[in-house]
Amino acid sequence: MIIRTIENVGGHAVGRRREAGFTLLEVLVAVFVLAIGVLGMARLILIAKQVNYEAVQRSLAITLAQDMMERVRSNPRSLGSYDGASVGSGSATAQSCTGTCSATQLAAYDIYQWDQALYGSSEAAGGRALGGLVMPAGCITANANVVTVEIAWMGSRDSVIAGASTCGAAIGSRRQIVSVQSYVANL
Repeated sequence: MIIRTIENVGGHAVGRRREAGFTLLEVLVAVFVLAIGVLGMARLILIAKQVNYEAVQRSLAITLAQDMMERVRSNPRSLGSYDGASVGSGSATAQSCTGTCSATQLAAYDIYQWDQALYGSSEAAGGRALGGLVMPAGCITANANVVTVEIAWMGSRDSVIAGASTCGAAIGSRRQIVSVQSYVANL
């Protein structure tokens, strides 16, 4: 800001310039506007991270549901052993099926492996699973050779649809559900 003043020096008018910097008020307004912008960006980053985490959880749930469906489809003789299976405690009875297994033993092994995968037991550190879903539950039902594999987990926001499956109902109102359905032919 430049202010020009006129002074009378010895009968002559002399122009003198006085320069002034920003006022404190202008600096405060600029800092306030900048702070609002930074807070907005921080909120945007927080929302983006939350949405990304939800997408990773959903992607993992879909992958695990499809994996279990493929396990059921590859062992159709033991469809009854899969029907009614409900996992999610992370403490399913350990099964071993390294050699020749019966169809029923393979089904029990598949269910155990699925339970461990829901909790991310393959990604662990310090004795704790790190890569799984948050409070997962898995359910398998078979009705006239139509198999439904469902996975429920706790999301970050309410999203239960009325009349939805009861799989993982104990999770509460933040329950997310993925369901995969397929026909399994008798062999």
